[in-house]
Amino acid sequence: MSPGLSLPPKGCSKEEVLAAMRAAITPNTILMAASAPAYPHGVVDPIAKLAAVAQEHGLLFSAVLMAGFYPITRERHARIRKLLARRKARVEG
Repeated sequence: MSPGLSLPPKGCSKEEVLAAMRAAITPNTILMAASAPAYPHGVVDPIAKLAAVAQEHGLLFSAVLMAGFYPITRERHARIRKLLARRKARVEG
């Protein structure tokens, strides 16, 4: 497992997934990812609730059928946020 990557315990309930993901958030967290609907242990992640937690903490959120891993630095994260803010301003303006 990669440094800084946290996973909920195998075979846990949706509530346990939500609690584990919430507990894993640190000041260095920039991305939360979830599986929808395929999860290797047969559990479908509570996508809407996880997305709400990510939004509460200002995190990027990804829900995919097959999760992969792509390291993202704080600098890259800041550039992505600036790009998204410019796009939002252009759409709203």
